[in-house]
Formats: sequence, structure tokens, C-alpha cells
Amino acid sequence: MTGRTSALDGLVETPWDRRVFGFATYEITKASESLFQTIRAMPGHFTLRVDPLTPKGLLHQYGFYYCDTLIEPYCAKEKFRPVFDARVAAEPGFDPERAAAMCQGVFQYDRFHRDFHIDPAKADARYAAWVREIAASGRLYGLWFKGEAAGFFGCQGNKLALHAVVPSFQGRGLAKFFWSAVCQTLFEEGHAELVSSVSAANAAVVNLYRSLGFSFRNPRDIYHLFNPPDGPIDQATSSQRICPGDGLQYQQISGSKTDRYQDQNRTILRP
Repeated sequence: MTGRTSALDGLVETPWDRRVFGFATYEITKASESLFQTIRAMPGHFTLRVDPLTPKGLLHQYGFYYCDTLIEPYCAKEKFRPVFDARVAAEPGFDPERAAAMCQGVFQYDRFHRDFHIDPAKADARYAAWVREIAASGRLYGLWFKGEAAGFFGCQGNKLALHAVVPSFQGRGLAKFFWSAVCQTLFEEGHAELVSSVSAANAAVVNLYRSLGFSFRNPRDIYHLFNPPDGPIDQATSSQRICPGDGLQYQQISGSKTDRYQDQNRTILRP
């Protein structure tokens, strides 16, 4: 998906996300404090991708909060180590509406489902919309086990862009066969290298890629900023931070001797 350049240097609109979420959405392509000062007064949702070793103090100062670390699996044809099962097939031309329905409740590790400002149902809808776009501009494969639909794979050129296995087929040792079938097809089409993107927190998929001969590169920490439509969070009295000890994201609300850390469901008092 290609964004639309905004009037601000270093800021790109992402209309596909705006259509789903119902508020302005942007990708920051050139981070600077002057841009942060400008967007603090702009309602909307902002995404910033940074090198893991980039100092993060300025991001926290302006209200950005951590959501994910993405890594890029990649594999050359000669490094590929597939495993096959005759009961498994990957076939192109899968029904996009059927694949969109499979997006409901399947994704957990992506940055939008981990963002406490985003309704999980809206995050599901975002991936359903992406499935339809892939079907229109790329290739959508159905994953089949003994003739029963088990999931889908969306591919754009040599990129494994989006994939899902429905819950009833998870935990059965089938993923390596599904991935092998799709990757083998793409290599046979003439691609010298395949690439993908995965959350570093999704250990099962990271290990799956590794077992098939993939290596990893280009880690990127993903930070979000959300300024609600009724006005941005007042940075003088509120900041996003990680509570010490539990690794979870909360909002710190100042103004008392004891800070209150809030998420969507509870308030935790920390001295």
C-alpha cells in the first residue's frame, strides 16, 4: 500500500487505514522534533518506524508509545528447506470474502491489535480490507488440508504479505506444510528470493521461518501516537510510558502524590 504525501515534509497519509478506523491516519517517514511539535496539535493516529538502537527519549516526550518490533524474514531459493505433506495444498484464486472472514479474531501480535487505542474489531477489519486489496492487485492463495479450507496466503510479487491459519487448524503441526507449499510455488515462478514481515514477539512464526531456511534482517521498532478527534493528549499532564516491572503500556496521569496508571480496563496505583 502506498500512502499519499501530506502538506508536511516527512508525513504521509494512509487513507486505507482512515477508511477503516474513521479518523486521520499517517506514517511518519522523516522524524524530527519540529514535525513532532506540529503534529501534537493534529488529531489522528501516527506510525513511526525506527531502528531499535535509536534513542527513544524524544518519542516518549511527545507521547509516542511502543507497539511492536518487526523483522524481515528472507530466503534465497538455494537456502530453502521445505517439508511437504500430500494432504496439504496451496491454490491461487481463493475467494477474498472467505479470506476476509478468516481475519476475525486470528491476529494477535500485530501492532494494531496491541495498540490499546484501537478497537480489536477495527483492527480485524483493517486486515480484511488488506486481503481484498491483495486479491485485486496480487495473488491470494487458499490453504487446504484434505480438501478443507484452513487459511490463506496473500502474496505481492516475491513478498509473503499477509497470512492466517484459522484456529481449528492451529497447533496441529501443519503450518510448515502450508508455508512450504506457497513458498515452493513462488520459487517455481522464478523468484530468486522471498521476503516477509513478522512481529519479533510471534515466536512460533519466527521459528517456523527459521526451520524453512529463512534468515532475518532489518529490525524496526514501531511506535504509535494517537491524538483523539476531540483534541490531543495534554503533554504537560499526561505521558505514555511503560510501568516498571510488568512490561505493559499504560497512560500516566499526574497531579497527585501517587501516579495512576490506566489502561482500557483498569487503574493501577503505583507509588
